[in-house]
Amino acid sequence: MKKPGAKIRILFSICLMFAGSLLSAASVLGKVAVTEKPAGEAGMVFVAGSPDLYPLEYYDKKDKCYKGAMPLLLEEISGETGIDFVYVSAGEDDERVRLAENNQVEVISGCMLEKELPDRAAAGAFLFPITIDGEIFQVGFGYTELATEELRNKMEGYLSKKDPRELMELLVSAAKQGKDSSMNLWIKAVLAFEFFLVLAMIAAFWLLRKKRREKMELDRLVDPVTGVGNKEYFFHQFSSFISDSTRSLYYIVYMCFDIGRVNSYYGEAEAESILRYTADILSGHVKDSDFFARVTGGGFAVACQEPGMAKMEEWIGLVLQKVNKYSDKFKKDYRPEFYAGIYKLKNDDISVESVLYAAQQGYQEALRSRQSYLFCTEMILRTARERQELCKEMQQAIFSHQFQSYLQFLMDGKTGKIMGAEVLSRWQHPRKGLLMPGKYIEDMERNDTVIELDYYMFEEVCRLLQQFREEGRGHLSLFCNFSRKTVSVLDFADKIRNIARRYCFDYHKLCMEITERSMFDNDKISIKNIQKCKQMGFRIALDDVGSGYTSFRDMAHYPIDLVKIDRELLLTASQDKGRLLLQGMNALFHSIRIQTLCEGIETQGQYDMIRQIGIDYIQGFYIQRALPVKEAIRWLKEKED
Repeated sequence: MKKPGAKIRILFSICLMFAGSLLSAASVLGKVAVTEKPAGEAGMVFVAGSPDLYPLEYYDKKDKCYKGAMPLLLEEISGETGIDFVYVSAGEDDERVRLAENNQVEVISGCMLEKELPDRAAAGAFLFPITIDGEIFQVGFGYTELATEELRNKMEGYLSKKDPRELMELLVSAAKQGKDSSMNLWIKAVLAFEFFLVLAMIAAFWLLRKKRREKMELDRLVDPVTGVGNKEYFFHQFSSFISDSTRSLYYIVYMCFDIGRVNSYYGEAEAESILRYTADILSGHVKDSDFFARVTGGGFAVACQEPGMAKMEEWIGLVLQKVNKYSDKFKKDYRPEFYAGIYKLKNDDISVESVLYAAQQGYQEALRSRQSYLFCTEMILRTARERQELCKEMQQAIFSHQFQSYLQFLMDGKTGKIMGAEVLSRWQHPRKGLLMPGKYIEDMERNDTVIELDYYMFEEVCRLLQQFREEGRGHLSLFCNFSRKTVSVLDFADKIRNIARRYCFDYHKLCMEITERSMFDNDKISIKNIQKCKQMGFRIALDDVGSGYTSFRDMAHYPIDLVKIDRELLLTASQDKGRLLLQGMNALFHSIRIQTLCEGIETQGQYDMIRQIGIDYIQGFYIQRALPVKEAIRWLKEKED
């Protein structure tokens, strides 16, 4: 025969405990004031009670008062808050609905919250369960429109602190009085049996509520996608698991992949598959002294105890090698790649936010330098702090015109003549001097300031084109860059139209340069915005073609006039296969009536080869480095003369 389960034994013990209490303890009588009419001194709170809801609440005709668990609760609340509760006497009839609808009471007591709450009354917290015809109802207090917010807050605030066991004890105390001292033994036996059923039911509710609380607490710390801990779990473990004596033995690792790109190109299901695979790998490579969690969209944090840097490098090298084999293991045609940052804890590192931040800065630097992992150093942290300072200044820098325009000229591949220029931004920082885009664009994209910069630079381009037209250089085209975030803004096309209308120039001479990712992120808003700009008369150029985003199958469907071939392809053209690839791409684009531009031309040999292949336009230091606008115009005049 099987032994009863632990929960059944607990439930049985609770029932026995309260049964003994019922038979042996002294009786307690719960009374509050009663009035025939809802009128009295200011500050009284009138209550409509249930006359026949033993042992929760009932009207005792002999003593002419309400008794039961609900009156006892009101007495407790009164003693705690100073509120004077007065029952409106109802005799044997249930007058709660009438009293509530006539706005004669503030509180409705003994309410089955899902069943008999009057119209326009608000339910309070569930206090006791009750069964009627086999159906379970939740009983508590209700509040009419007369009840003030202060009254509700005081009552519900007190009740929210009551433990279910205290409510059970209260119910026991109320039941001891009995509904009528003259009732016969048979009725008492029946009522006692029903009462024990209520006790059992309350105990079951208490156990269920405790279980739900435990589950909610567990769910709060678990990442639903991977089943491992989340960021809150990691913070909790760091605070409670790492002691002063072991702190200096730990490394904090942050490893991450580009989940945004995977979501965009392959879907959320694929991204979640990568996350689960990575969680499984980490689960197999952490020791009892370690813990890890998913702390960002595509990132995991690991607290790893290792005896030294060499062992730590061995561990992270092995883990990265395994997680980066996802594509090989599951025969995928793409390769999501994890990078990692590592931070060695110091004795005074007690803030989990700061140490995780340090590991993330190591990751960011590893990502920029394309190294599998990097240890976070003081120099990396100092650089990160400087970048943060720059981020705070970016918005003001745009408004105060600290960003300047530079021109890098473009040459016609057939005629060798200057046909235009790309307009580039430079930040003339008041303290740090001239900053190149690599120092600020990435951070501006991260905090969305790049959107304001893009509009600012577009207006500069419009102004320059008007100036060229007035100076007799209307044949020159200007290229203006836009980030993926800017193009995906809902009202992008409207803002472009409004800015351009302030200036007089040929729209066909302005080429909007969009990154590949902007065009092929399956972003309907971006595509619609680009189509609207094309309809206005602007030309559309696709930047960095060949960097990995392009879908040649879809290219004919988008409004592209020109593609800028990525410099990496130019570098491979020094070999026969690379040259053939470049020739093939040029022919393909020409076949669908798209012009080509090759950037990064620095030598005479590259220049000759590109012209021989038949690329339409050429850009690079071979022609001229990027120059400030005034200097660029002066150079152009000298070349024309």
